[in-house]
Amino acid sequence: MFPTAFQRSLIALMFQDTSFRDMASAIIAPPLFDGKVEAKIAGILINFSKTYPGIVITQAVVVNEVKKLAAKKEMDKADLPGVLDIIKLFGVPIASEPYIRKEFQAFATHKILETEIINSVDLLKKGQYDEIVRRINSAQAKTSACAVHEEFYLIAGIEDRIAEYEAGTAFAEGVSTSVRELDNMLFSRGVAPKEMIVFCGAAGRGKSILLGNIGLRATHAGEVVLYYTLEVDRKIVMARSDACVTGIAFDNLAMDFMKAKAQWDIYRRVPPVGELILLDKLPMTLKPSHIRADLHRINETRVKMGLKPVSVVIIDYADIQASDRKNDDKRLDTGDIYVDDRSIAKEFEVSVFTASQANRANLWKKNVDLDALSEDFSKAFTADYVVGMSQTKEELAMRDSTGRGTGVQRLYVGKNRNGPKAGCATLMTDLARSRYSMGDWDEWDKGVYGCLTCHL
Repeated sequence: MFPTAFQRSLIALMFQDTSFRDMASAIIAPPLFDGKVEAKIAGILINFSKTYPGIVITQAVVVNEVKKLAAKKEMDKADLPGVLDIIKLFGVPIASEPYIRKEFQAFATHKILETEIINSVDLLKKGQYDEIVRRINSAQAKTSACAVHEEFYLIAGIEDRIAEYEAGTAFAEGVSTSVRELDNMLFSRGVAPKEMIVFCGAAGRGKSILLGNIGLRATHAGEVVLYYTLEVDRKIVMARSDACVTGIAFDNLAMDFMKAKAQWDIYRRVPPVGELILLDKLPMTLKPSHIRADLHRINETRVKMGLKPVSVVIIDYADIQASDRKNDDKRLDTGDIYVDDRSIAKEFEVSVFTASQANRANLWKKNVDLDALSEDFSKAFTADYVVGMSQTKEELAMRDSTGRGTGVQRLYVGKNRNGPKAGCATLMTDLARSRYSMGDWDEWDKGVYGCLTCHL
């Protein structure tokens, strides 16, 4: 569950951060590490912390302690490569350091409980169940202390905040919605880490296409996207991605496959390019707890490979997820889902995008607002942004001056946490090429391909 690469990064963090080392040393012990070398180096750091709390440790100290262990025959030449590999990590920045810090509690909890369970075998044979329960509870209480708790001081932090305002670094830049006009209306100029947006539209408004567009634009910007499709088959999602990126009409992909390959080759040569990880799930089966498990699993693998963890989660769409809690009222299930999805955004520091089905009465409504959210209004107060997707019958028939497009739509900002609401972005769609905002993708074409793909 916790590979060698993770455990070595944890040891390197203990070396580099004295306060983290002191905190960890009060909770974990060397035997919790799987490898002999990892356990010995961790033991050196833990013993140093207990003897010299708050004091910076140097590589020279570690090397000297390793020599002592070798003299006592507790380490030998076969251990030397592993020792050198760990010491090399001491002097370089740790990849995905926030992830290592966050996963430390899971590591400590898993390892300590594992040890206590093994040690309880004899107690189980003797029927000493109360002692087993006491040990397990004690272990859980111990590991709860390693949760990262940060106090922030309003008055003492004034100067730091003013400096961030001046430098323009006070707030994170958001992940684009793929519609520039909409981005400019949102407080984070997109959806920032720890935030969630809900798009609300009637059937046929292109919710899935918009979510797919967001994933592609985020990937091209270097983000790592975890994309759940619960209704649309994965092959359709991939084909829509091909149509969108290449500018080839969805119906013509099989005929123009050579052009599609050429366009993708250009796309991949324009850095930075991240990754989109697609998971195809059945409706009403995906629970928020499953998303958490997937994030842990995928991030663990990516960190082990030295890759960036997931930064964007897209759920198509939350209305057909399953709740981790069973309520008699389905609306309560739906509310729980949205609350949990929003918690995932904050817990994993990711931007979450999803959609909701609007009520039938909103099919041709001029502006789809918060009242259109089906089943449960808690979707609105949970999300940071709620955007309605609107279109009248007349707008459906509209085309641009050259005859291009598949109808005009409007994105109405019904909720904008920390920013003004009631803004409206008007755009021409190009759903035949799986492009939600034709104008934005035309601009993207010019930047990536040097011309409009419709002219290729």
